[in-house]
Amino acid sequence: MSGSGELRPLKNPAPPMKGGMIDIVFNGRPRRIIGGVSLAQALSQAGTRVFARSLKYRRPRGPFCGQGQCAGCHVRLNGVPMVRSCLVEPRPGDRVVTEAGWPSTRYDLFAVMDWIFSGGMDTMRGFNRPLALRPAYLSLVRKFSGLGHLPDAAPAALPPPTAVAVDVLIIGGGTAGTAAAQLIRRQRPSTRLMVADRSRGEDNVVFLSPGDDGQFRSIVSSPRRSALLVSASKIIVATGTYDAGLPFRGSDLPGVFTGDGLVRLHSDPSVPLFQRLAIFGGNAHTLSLLDAWKERICLLASPWELAPEVRRRAQTLGIPVREGVAIASAEGRNWIRAVALVHRTTGQTESFRLDGLVLSHRDLPQVGLLFQAGARMHWRNGAAAYFPEINERCETSVPGVFAIGGVAGFCTEADSRESGERAALAILEGDGTLGLPIRDPQSGPALLDRRVHREGPCPMLDYQTDFLRVLGSKKVILCPCEDVTLQELERVVSDGWETSLEVAKRLTGVGMGLCQGRYCMPDAVLLLAALSGRPPSDIGFFTQRPPVWPLRIGDLAGGK
Repeated sequence: MSGSGELRPLKNPAPPMKGGMIDIVFNGRPRRIIGGVSLAQALSQAGTRVFARSLKYRRPRGPFCGQGQCAGCHVRLNGVPMVRSCLVEPRPGDRVVTEAGWPSTRYDLFAVMDWIFSGGMDTMRGFNRPLALRPAYLSLVRKFSGLGHLPDAAPAALPPPTAVAVDVLIIGGGTAGTAAAQLIRRQRPSTRLMVADRSRGEDNVVFLSPGDDGQFRSIVSSPRRSALLVSASKIIVATGTYDAGLPFRGSDLPGVFTGDGLVRLHSDPSVPLFQRLAIFGGNAHTLSLLDAWKERICLLASPWELAPEVRRRAQTLGIPVREGVAIASAEGRNWIRAVALVHRTTGQTESFRLDGLVLSHRDLPQVGLLFQAGARMHWRNGAAAYFPEINERCETSVPGVFAIGGVAGFCTEADSRESGERAALAILEGDGTLGLPIRDPQSGPALLDRRVHREGPCPMLDYQTDFLRVLGSKKVILCPCEDVTLQELERVVSDGWETSLEVAKRLTGVGMGLCQGRYCMPDAVLLLAALSGRPPSDIGFFTQRPPVWPLRIGDLAGGK
């Protein structure tokens, strides 16, 4: 769980630059930064590259996801530790401190651990012999385990959590969630309806569980107030998708972002945070990124063939294109300075100088709440991800829980809207016998047949297999939150343990960090499958425990 700083969230995750400058105190010294944007963006524009240090190897960390789910941009704000700087807006006079590292976060002498253990620590077998040194080892582990110091003062007491009862709780306010809400309000205005929309920095549903009385219990947190304890008879999950991470040597360097992270953290390309930016992939973000950053993009690379419109746009802008390549490594000390690509067919390598790398190669559904609710999930090879099983009404295997939009596999705006309307109509009619006036079955494939990547081969499994072949012996950080390496995952297989994600988590700690496996779990599934020769669907999943989104314990305790 993580503190959210003072209760002043960033209202717009990617606001335009306002240009106004404010004065803060950063690491004990005055600093002038841009106002009206997130603290992470303002500090980055002011030249801050290293925000934190990693747990085991003290590797540099910087903003990555832009939405409070990674461990890269935490700072101490006005005496409050572990504030996600990408989610708060700075104010004049703020006191900001980067806590990890000695004598400073930027120059950390403990970073020698990364050099000493250049091949990674053997956390499963190491440090157990000789037995006489085990107390010293445990003492060292405790010293390195902290991510910050206690707050300067006890937080102000919050009011107790508020109990709220609604008929329908819609989680997500994108195209699908909005379509469902509008139809319900239009057809039955008396419905007690609540929409929790995290995309605007508002309510986050961090827990979802069915009760024995037919009601669903949810915890809804907000940076503006204490938590809500919501009971609802119907739940519509419209949490959408997010950009995936990708393991390679140096993938955790500051300057590597997801497409989401670039959009949210650096909304104004006219401010020269990057001089030479590379994009890896060709997903839904890519066209908009090409248009926004065209003056600074030095490369568009992809692990497979790009969509024709993406390739044409890059060529029109004069941007070099590389298709069918894998990222072998990123180079740099406290910031990325170069990337090495290897052609997946010929093995030919090519290096590019740059100072920014954006991972925009695939979208993943935000399914944490559906796992938590007990919905039956199905691995889809084409997308290399788990999706909920749904019927024609977009209802999951848990009666009363519906999945719509991107989280259910609908990738177009029209299909997302239709899925939202189907779920809303199912709830309004209530009896399950629907005459859905949405699309003539003869005019095209049925809605469920239009879900993304129904079956077929798994391109990402082929990619990870190719990556393992060219990897070599250098350390690769698979789980940046916990500093778990790919080599530790390899030992799980080579030592003869059961090849499942749950066993790998227990042995290595993969997926046990702040993001709950959001960025490492999908690749861990693929890598375990590639290493063991088993299909990804056999690797399984680990238990999704609350909170799905971080919140403060005080939000639940009411300050008491």
